[in-house]
Amino acid sequence: MRSFNLLFFFLLSLRALAQNDSTMIRLDSLVNQVEIKSKDTSKVFFKTLAQTFGVKPYEPDEKPKIAFVRSLFLPGWGQYTNRDYWKMGLVYGAAGAGYYFGAYTNNIRYKRYLGHYSRATLLSRGSVYYEGGGLTTDNVVPASGFEFFLSNDANNSTFYLQDTEGEQYVLVAPDGTTNGFSEDYFYARSTENDDVIGAFSTSTFESAKDQYRRWRDASIIGFAAGWLFFALEANVAAHLKSFDVSDDISWRVTPAGPETFGMHASGVKLAFSFK
Repeated sequence: MRSFNLLFFFLLSLRALAQNDSTMIRLDSLVNQVEIKSKDTSKVFFKTLAQTFGVKPYEPDEKPKIAFVRSLFLPGWGQYTNRDYWKMGLVYGAAGAGYYFGAYTNNIRYKRYLGHYSRATLLSRGSVYYEGGGLTTDNVVPASGFEFFLSNDANNSTFYLQDTEGEQYVLVAPDGTTNGFSEDYFYARSTENDDVIGAFSTSTFESAKDQYRRWRDASIIGFAAGWLFFALEANVAAHLKSFDVSDDISWRVTPAGPETFGMHASGVKLAFSFK
């Protein structure tokens, strides 16, 4: 009986060892598969990168992929790869117009009204000082009793303060510019300019800066979407250029008469033949 128990426990131990070995083998196999897939992915990536920059040649059926990747690196490069040179003008024309009239112009206007808003805000916080008197509490411009005006030019670039007595001031940034930006303080310089428009409020400048910021951000998103669109266009165009339209692809019409209820019906069969 004792020998039987020893034999039973010995067999159980062997089974546990076999299960552990099987588990280790499966884990090793899984790790090896992951390593192989990782190596294959890296190999494909570097091969595509080399083909994109002309270090390695590519096969004709790989042209759509190369055209797409090249367009992602540089707009119009995919169209150049497809030899659609006339499309490059559309790509750069759309990109240039979208950037200038969208992102660039709206960013300039956003910064301009951000400067106007900061002047109105710092005045309410007591951070505007009369020019020449220093940054002292006795030299602070009062937060009330002023109206806000802008220069009546194409850009409304200059911000003016005007009190109830008609005294007018232009707010100068610490760098000495009348349209610069500051988060700390401004100087009020006495001036006279009758060609102004207004009066405006702080909320008007806040709304304007937020609007131009949204338009700028939307323009940037649109620019990125256009970039992707032209990359997809290069990919599709490359596919169409490599589409087989030879004589090996043909179709023919032949008579057909399927049997219906024991009788033959007349019909036509359309057959396609592919290469």
